[in-house]
Amino acid sequence: MPKVLPSGEPRPRYDAALLLDVAARVFTERGYDGTSMEDLSRASGLSKSSLYHHVASKEELLRRALEHAVDPLFAIIDEAGAREGRAVDRLESTSSTAPCTCWPSGCPM
Repeated sequence: MPKVLPSGEPRPRYDAALLLDVAARVFTERGYDGTSMEDLSRASGLSKSSLYHHVASKEELLRRALEHAVDPLFAIIDEAGAREGRAVDRLESTSSTAPCTCWPSGCPM
């Protein structure tokens, strides 16, 4: 039986990747200083206490969200096409395989 909130609504399922995506989106929209844990709570559907159960602070959540966003880019740099050949070929190799993480709604191009 699914767990429910006191309001009777189903409790949102916690997914770390989803939380980090939401945090990145909210930080992008509002800026770090303009984002409160309450904003992150509302956007994620999790209570503030649930957020604090998984991260010690807003700063930690920002750090983890940034790592989540850039780790795929660093992985591309380690691929053979990014390390061998002419500079222009390496650049084309990395830019054609890099996922766009700069816009919450996807790449505008």
